[in-house]
Amino acid sequence: MTSPIPIDLAATIGSLGFLPNRTPTTSETESDWVAELAQYRDGGIFAVHYAGETEWERHQIGDEIVMVIEGSTTMTLLVNGDEHKQSSVRCR
Repeated sequence: MTSPIPIDLAATIGSLGFLPNRTPTTSETESDWVAELAQYRDGGIFAVHYAGETEWERHQIGDEIVMVIEGSTTMTLLVNGDEHKQSSVRCR
């Protein structure tokens, strides 16, 4: 078994660029506003720095954890086929 590799989260977030107007069609390839922190199961753990909107995501086999470090977001959950907007989260 391999030992975990420490991640300097502050340095990684500090090195990210900022995407001011993300849209559902914005590509994440070769971008400076997203960084993969680690691989995890069939996906990864990422840090991103943007404003705007993203496309719908659906995770049929797993869960997603969203942690807002600074700013705000509105989450929309799909429950039994119905959309439920969650209150905006504001962090400082």
